[in-house]
Amino acid sequence: FVVINKECICKQDNYPGITCKIQDGKMLSYILLGSWVGYVNNVLMTSTCHFGYCDYKERSENKSSELSKYNILPTNTSKEAIDEFICKEGRTGILCGDCLP
Repeated sequence: FVVINKECICKQDNYPGITCKIQDGKMLSYILLGSWVGYVNNVLMTSTCHFGYCDYKERSENKSSELSKYNILPTNTSKEAIDEFICKEGRTGILCGDCLP
């Protein structure tokens, strides 16, 4: 993400499915519904999520805006926080492809 003239510009080529917006002086990141975000070998990656593997714990309140197809990502970007946010209950890991014991 790059800020130019107080506008948050997301590098879509690096993170497809992710966008951001500055609201009340804070940068908020959003993920497109149906997308996965997480870490692979400590590198942040995005991809399409397998149907039924991802869930979104914090729903966007932007029903009528350009962000209506997005949900707000957590501000804590640790592997664990993102995994907990993005994967359906009982799932974890890359593309939420692993089952929790």
